Amino acid sequence: MTRDVSLDGCFVACPAPPAEDVTCTAILHINGREGSIRVVAHAVTLRRRSDGFALHFHELEELESYEHLRNLIVVETRKLIIAQADQATHPIPAELRVQFVAGAAFSLLTWWIEHDFPHSVRDMSEACRRLITPERRRALDA
Repeated sequence: MTRDVSLDGCFVACPAPPAEDVTCTAILHINGREGSIRVVAHAVTLRRRSDGFALHFHELEELESYEHLRNLIVVETRKLIIAQADQATHPIPAELRVQFVAGAAFSLLTWWIEHDFPHSVRDMSEACRRLITPERRRALDA
């Protein structure tokens, strides 16, 4: 079992952790609403503790592309917009609104990843919420 997973590594809970500085290959199955992603990570063990150890990834194989991530964001955004808006009377077609919101969210998320997570998840969530102000939300939902 893993926790604290990032693009740089993860913590693996186990009763008999290996020694530190051991090179290994880890296969991660990350489950989500739209299915699972399989990631093969070449890693080295770090920070051994009695309840597990940290892995630092130095190479990722079979990692789903940014396009897969973007598609997941589009699917979730589409569900929200279609559920919240009156499609028959809205002046902007639903798919245009979906692509606009998903594109902005994807751009912000990839910036955050590529800059090594300079802000907390909470700060990023708050920024997204504030960037879509009530006036902008009304334009998307009205």
